[in-house]
Amino acid sequence: MEEKTEMSPLQLYSQINQFQPSLPLPVFGSSGITLAPPLSIPAKAAKETHWLPALEPYSTPSAAFQSEINDALILLPVPELVTPPDSDSASRFDNIETSLSSDDGLPFGLEELDKTHVFDVGDEKALRKRLRRPHSRLQHHGACYQCRRKKWRCSNNRPCEKCIVYGTAQSCDQPDSARYVERPISSRMCIEIQDDVYANMVALKNASVSEGVNFALVRITWEIGMSVNQVLQAFRFLPPNAKKVIDESIQAVQAHAQKTLMKRQSCMTTLKELVAKQEVGRISALGEHGAVDDPPEASDERWGHGRWFSIEFDKNTATRKYCKVGSECAELQGYHPEEFLSRFAENNLPIHTTQFDMLCIAMDTICRYQENRLVKYWRLQKHTDDPQVFNTVFVRCSIIRDFDAMGRKIRTSLVYDYLDEKEYERLSEKAHEKGSEDDLLAISLLPKRSFKDFISEHKRELQFSGKLLDMRKKKSGKEKLDDFVNRLQRNVKRLMAD
Repeated sequence: MEEKTEMSPLQLYSQINQFQPSLPLPVFGSSGITLAPPLSIPAKAAKETHWLPALEPYSTPSAAFQSEINDALILLPVPELVTPPDSDSASRFDNIETSLSSDDGLPFGLEELDKTHVFDVGDEKALRKRLRRPHSRLQHHGACYQCRRKKWRCSNNRPCEKCIVYGTAQSCDQPDSARYVERPISSRMCIEIQDDVYANMVALKNASVSEGVNFALVRITWEIGMSVNQVLQAFRFLPPNAKKVIDESIQAVQAHAQKTLMKRQSCMTTLKELVAKQEVGRISALGEHGAVDDPPEASDERWGHGRWFSIEFDKNTATRKYCKVGSECAELQGYHPEEFLSRFAENNLPIHTTQFDMLCIAMDTICRYQENRLVKYWRLQKHTDDPQVFNTVFVRCSIIRDFDAMGRKIRTSLVYDYLDEKEYERLSEKAHEKGSEDDLLAISLLPKRSFKDFISEHKRELQFSGKLLDMRKKKSGKEKLDDFVNRLQRNVKRLMAD
């Protein structure tokens, strides 16, 4: 006696399809499973889209056969959906859509499936995987790099929770829509300078001499982080008479510093040591008045804001040791604090003002070497990544020198303050008075103009009219250089007369 084997629903459907080649496609409806008329699909489209082959027209099956097919298909796993290839075949489903209703519900929990689709009975594995996928899982498309790499669930905060836990908060990126829950990670505010050695000073001096520029003029700008290349390229184009007056003025100031040193009884620096320092660009190692105690450290609390940076000097060698920067100073010049400190240590800070203004600032600082506090006003260009964007601010810079009890300079601080139109009008009127004839930087305030023109013309002066090479070619530039030479000579005479 032949033993009967139980057949799966898929095997039963395949066996029935062998005897009924024109079997219609099954469609789920509100009244159970019905057989829809076959689609007239081109052979090329059927081959490319894994559709079931087009079936021949057929006669309506009997009720018994329809019931047997329904019982077999009820147990079949739900296959994946197949989309009609074109609009012509899709129109064949118009009569089928009327029999489908979302209110009645579909078997196997398929209410969310498109009702115009026909089930491909053969692809059961893909649909099972699709049904197992939870629909309530939250997907964060703005995940940070670490969470995407580790496949962690990322929060909407920056730094996110996972990065805080696993110590990668510093590398957690920051989308624009993220919410801040912590303050920004603070950067270092101090850097050690290791290149200030005597051999480097001699090399810089030789380069300055080869270009015909006094090294004392280069070093005073080099000490505040300016690029030596830009300074030499600017000052090499000074007129011969201006270079001669500058050299004579610097020699006179250094001689005055030597006489002042000889009058001091309690001083740790000898005349021979001072002369050796002056050979590499130093003016003096002494201040006018020695402090009883060491001055306070440079900080935001001392100046009342963060727009400052300070250079610490070695007491014995007069070379730079550290550079400290305030919390707002780097932003004032358009840099990140880390970039500002790196540029300072490498002497790669660009000249943020005109070449003529930098010349006036440097020479005025040299001539007034004994003063503990020097206040200057100039326009400062803020660095931007976009070359088309130009931002200029008008600032007051207080150059403050700190000395120890023996009169040795230990610190130089530059403190910036923003100035408005009212301050400019006051300074402009003062520059035209008779008492300001010896102020070198007051030349830039001449002739008198509005504050708007004073700021807007800074870009043109940086690129053309403020460069020393261009000033030598124009009448107005020559007049400014002659005025600079005359004022410098008067300042030196007044210093030597004291």
